[in-house]
This record gives sequence, structure tokens and C-alpha cells, in this order.
Amino acid sequence: MAYATSNAHIAHSPLTERFATVISNAFKGFVLSVAEGRYKSELSHLSNRELADIGIKRADIPTIAREAARGTRT
Repeated sequence: MAYATSNAHIAHSPLTERFATVISNAFKGFVLSVAEGRYKSELSHLSNRELADIGIKRADIPTIAREAARGTRT
């Protein structure tokens, strides 16, 4: 005997919500990683003199890139 069921309950199940959260977090992490890489690349291409002019040491580039990508740099 064949029967039809509604998929409405699946859309709101805890497993579906957790899966969506995992995918969303992974995507956000990917986007942040790409942005961080771009900041690192741009800053790394500057000369030591140019970095000094804006108050950045070459050793600080990874930290600054991470903060800038996350929007926490003040």
C-alpha cells in the first residue's frame, strides 16, 4: 500500500537545524578565511617602509589580517 507523507516536520527537526547550522558555520569560516588571506596578501606586498608608515610591523600582519577579516580591528 502506497501512501504520501508530509515533509513539513522534517524542515523543523532538530537534526535539520543542526545540519543547517553546521553548513552555515562552515560557510562563514570559509568566507572569513578568504578575506583573511586577501588582507594578508595585500599587506605582505607592501614594503617595510610602507608598513612602518601605517604603523604595522611585518610580524603583525597575520594578527591584523585576522582581526580585519572579522571586523574587530579598531
